[in-house]
Amino acid sequence: MRTEQLARVLENARELGVSDLIFAPGHPPLYKLGESVFSTDHWLLELRDLEALVNYFFPAGTMERLVAMARGRERPQEMMTAHSGTFSRYRVQLLWAQPNVSGSLGSLDREEVVAEPVLVFRLIDLEPKPFEVLGLPMALEEVVRKRMGLFLVVGPTDSGKTTTLAAMVERINAEQPRFVMTVEEPIEYVFAPKKAFVVQREVGRHVGEPATAVLTALRSNVSVLVMGEVRNPREIEATLLAAETGHLVLASLHAVSAVDAVERLVLALPPEKRELAFQVLSSVLLGVIAQRLVPVREGRKRVLAYELLLTTPEVRGALKEGNLAALEDLLREGRTPGLVSLERSLAELVRSGRVAFETARAYVHRDADFTALFRGRGG
Repeated sequence: MRTEQLARVLENARELGVSDLIFAPGHPPLYKLGESVFSTDHWLLELRDLEALVNYFFPAGTMERLVAMARGRERPQEMMTAHSGTFSRYRVQLLWAQPNVSGSLGSLDREEVVAEPVLVFRLIDLEPKPFEVLGLPMALEEVVRKRMGLFLVVGPTDSGKTTTLAAMVERINAEQPRFVMTVEEPIEYVFAPKKAFVVQREVGRHVGEPATAVLTALRSNVSVLVMGEVRNPREIEATLLAAETGHLVLASLHAVSAVDAVERLVLALPPEKRELAFQVLSSVLLGVIAQRLVPVREGRKRVLAYELLLTTPEVRGALKEGNLAALEDLLREGRTPGLVSLERSLAELVRSGRVAFETARAYVHRDADFTALFRGRGG
C-alpha cells in the first residue's frame, strides 16, 4: 500500500466518523461504525500491503520475524501499538487469522503459511473532546473536583469508555494543579502540559502489570490515578486500596450496566473478601456511568446514551448491605438527582428526535420501562 493510498483511506475514515479501520489480505480497506462494516473502495489488499503497514507502524523486522513463525507452524505474536498522525491518533492491533481463501498472499505460497495478518486501527482524536461535545452529564464536573474516591466508566467494547476517561482527565488538566498518573494499554490520548502534571505509563512498556503501577502511584503520592481498564482481582484490590487511601481514582471496566459493574468488581474477588469489598465501595464509590453509542436517525454518526449511578445516601446504604436489587430499584425509580437509568436516557434521545424509537429499543435493558418513559408515564 502506497503512502498516498493509506493517507486517503485514513482521511475517508475521519470524514465518515468511523470508529475502526480493518486491513486484511483479499479485502478492500473496511470501515467499522457501531455494528456495521462497509467499504468505499474497490481495490483489494495483498499481503505485501499488510507487510508495508506492519513495517511502518511496528519495529523494523517485525513482519519478517512473525511470517517466519507462521511458516514454521508456530503461533505468531499478537501486538498492539499507538501512533500519532497529522489529524488523529491510532491504536493499531496486529492479529493473526486463518488465511482468506479468496485473498492474495502476494509473494507467499498459501501452503507455506498457516496464518495471515489482520490490522485493526482504532481512530482517536488528537485532543480529548469536552463534556459538552460528547454529551456527558454535567454531574461529571463535580466528580473530577473530588479529592478522593472511585468513579467507574463502564460499557461494552466501542462504547466510548476511553474517550470519557480522557475527557475527565483533560478537565482536571485544564483546571486543577494536581499530580495525575495514568496506567494504559496502550497509551491512546496524549495530554499536553496545562495546569496538572500528567504522567502516562504504558503496560508492557513502562511497567510490567497494572497492579504494580498502582502501588508505584501510591508510593509516588499522586493525587489522581487513572486506570485504563480493571480486569482481575489483583487490579481490583489495588484500585480499591488507592481510593481508600485518599486518592481520586478513575477507572474503566467492561460491564453492561452500572449495577453489573458493582457486581463484577465484587464477584471477581475471593468469597471471603466480598463482604469487605461492599463495605469499601459504600465508603469510596463516587459513582458509575454505563455507556452506549447509539446510531442517530440520519447519517452514520452515533450519540451517547448512558446510565448514571451517583452515590447518594440511599445508594451508599444499599452498597453497605450488598443489596444489588435495591440499587436496581433506585435506578429504575430515578427519583433522586444523579440516578438516571439507560431507559430514561434513551427515551430523552427519542423524544428529542435524534434517535429512532426502534433503534433505541434495541439497546434497553427493560423494554416496558423504556416505553413508559417515552410515553411520559415513567417516574
